[in-house]
Amino acid sequence: MFGKALRASRRELNNLRALPRPLVQWGGLFAGMILGSLLAGTLLIFLLGYETTRVYVLEGHGGEDCAEIGRWLESRDSLRDRFSIRPASDPGVSSMWRSDDEDQCVVTIAKRQGFFVSEDQLRPEIEQALEDRGRIYTSGAQLGNVMTLSQWALPVLALGVFLVWRRRETAHPDFQPVSTGKAMGMGLGTFFVWTLVSIPLLLLLAMLVGLENPGGQAMAEALQLDPWLIAYAVIGAPLGEELLFRRMGYRLFLNRGFPIIGALATSGAFAAIHLQYFEGTGADVVVYPTTVFVLSLLLSWLYARTGRLLAPLVAHMCVNGFAVGIAMLAARELAG
Repeated sequence: MFGKALRASRRELNNLRALPRPLVQWGGLFAGMILGSLLAGTLLIFLLGYETTRVYVLEGHGGEDCAEIGRWLESRDSLRDRFSIRPASDPGVSSMWRSDDEDQCVVTIAKRQGFFVSEDQLRPEIEQALEDRGRIYTSGAQLGNVMTLSQWALPVLALGVFLVWRRRETAHPDFQPVSTGKAMGMGLGTFFVWTLVSIPLLLLLAMLVGLENPGGQAMAEALQLDPWLIAYAVIGAPLGEELLFRRMGYRLFLNRGFPIIGALATSGAFAAIHLQYFEGTGADVVVYPTTVFVLSLLLSWLYARTGRLLAPLVAHMCVNGFAVGIAMLAARELAG
């Protein structure tokens, strides 16, 4: 196997003059797909309207004060059924805001926005009133389910581009697609092998860079059992990414005789787009993208080995499903 890889790398090095064309094509395809999906997702968000949740953690307010603030908010017609107020120690409060301090209470206020949704004109008045009732400890905003729904723009766009792309594509002469059953079996087998390898790899990298919590707390917080996000992670993301990175991107390099360089180029881009899911510390930027990069190399090999997109797609769905299951268990643990 290593001898075959060495011979392939030598052929690629001897043919570097032909490399700029697939590199430019891949760069244009990758940039166009990412920008297109971002624009489509943003347009979808504003057309459908979305909900932001403003969070206030008020200090110096016990149970009775929380109830009083709740009655005041309930009296505002524009806020009725759009807010919640709980003591900071309540188990139902997100771990991001939860505290054992019984004098704190957490206020969340939902706000609808979008092209066809008018903004809440009482926002300055509400904020001032809450500030008058106690110091705002921290505040933030997050998008609701429409944001996760908009992420489906990537797989939908990838599928549309692929249907056009395949008509202009030249068949790879060395491709001998395996049967559907064998492709699914190899996909499942690759998932099991990856599971056995990735956990020690993740722990080793975490130890080398000094990452104390390699469990992906940011993902656990983000999931919150959101069905749209779970469906996207297990179905939408693997479909869109395998079409983009394997079927179109990697196949583009394969057709021009650059399997190794193509795997490295597409896997680098694959790891780069997954930076958004990590917490952003220096250790995170080393550990998680490295494991994702190795996974992408494995999926590229699986596609070249089977000649079927089904194989890496099955493996990718299983890997994401396993990660989502771990994150859901972590989220439950964080919620106490």
